Amino acid sequence: MRRLRVSRRGWAHAVDLARDALARHDAFPDGVRVPPVAPDASADPASELHELGLLSSDGTLSSAWSAALGQHLRAQVRATLRARAGLVGGTTGLTVVEDRALLVHDAVRGGSTDDDVAAASAQVEVLLARVEDLWPAVASTLPPFEVLTAGAERAAPAREQSRTVLDAQAAERMRTGTDVASLPPVAQLIVRAEQASVTVTVEAWPTPAAAQVVWSRWWSVADGRLFDVQMRDDHAELVERGAGDVAAELRWALVGAIDATTRPSIDAPTGGAR
Repeated sequence: MRRLRVSRRGWAHAVDLARDALARHDAFPDGVRVPPVAPDASADPASELHELGLLSSDGTLSSAWSAALGQHLRAQVRATLRARAGLVGGTTGLTVVEDRALLVHDAVRGGSTDDDVAAASAQVEVLLARVEDLWPAVASTLPPFEVLTAGAERAAPAREQSRTVLDAQAAERMRTGTDVASLPPVAQLIVRAEQASVTVTVEAWPTPAAAQVVWSRWWSVADGRLFDVQMRDDHAELVERGAGDVAAELRWALVGAIDATTRPSIDAPTGGAR
C-alpha cells in the first residue's frame, strides 16, 4: 500500500494533468475524486507534486502516476463512503481497476448536522493499494470503532439477527430526528446515542451512460453496537450486526459491481442510505 498526503490544489493539478494526457475514446465521467479547492494564488502545485515524486523533471506526470490516474479516471467500479463521528467527518472516493484500488480521502470538521462543514483539511489523503489490501486502506479512513473497522475475517457465520421494521412515516421521523419518543427503542437509540455513522454507495458503470447502484447502506454505531440501517422505498429495516460485517458486505458489493460491468443485465441487490 502507498499512502501520501497532498494539498487539495496539488491533487486537483495532478488529476488535471492525467485527464489532459488521456486519449479519451469514451465518455465515462471522471472516476477519481477531487475535493473542492479554495482559491490560493500563492500555491505552487507543480513544486509540491515534484517533491512527492508525482511529477517528472519536465513537468509531466511520472509514467506510473499517469498510468494509474488514467485507469482510475475511467474506472467502472466506484464507491463513495461518507463517515462522521461527532464533529469529525470525511468523504472517501474509491475506484477499483483490475487488482488495484485508489482511495482519495477528504477530512472535514462540521457542526451539528452532516451538511454543516466548519472547516476542511488543507490536504487530502491518497492511498494506492492492491485489492487484497483494500480493507486496511478503507478502515484507516473510518471512525475508530472496532465494530466498523474490523476485517471480514471477524464476521460471524449467518445467524438470526435482531431486526426492527419501521413504516415509511417512522423511517422519515428517525432520519430527521423528529417525534423520537414515538419510535421503537432501537430507532430511538440510533437517533439519541449515535457515536458514528458511515454511508456507503457502490456503483457499477457498465456503459458511460449511467451508473448502476449496486449497494447502498447506512451503518450506525450507537452505544457501542453496530446497526445496518436499510432504507427501502416504503419502509426501513434496522438490523443489529457484528464486527467484520461492514468489511464483508463491502467486499460482496464490489464483487457485484465487477459482475455488473461485464453483465449489464445483472439483477444487482440494492438498498437505501440516509
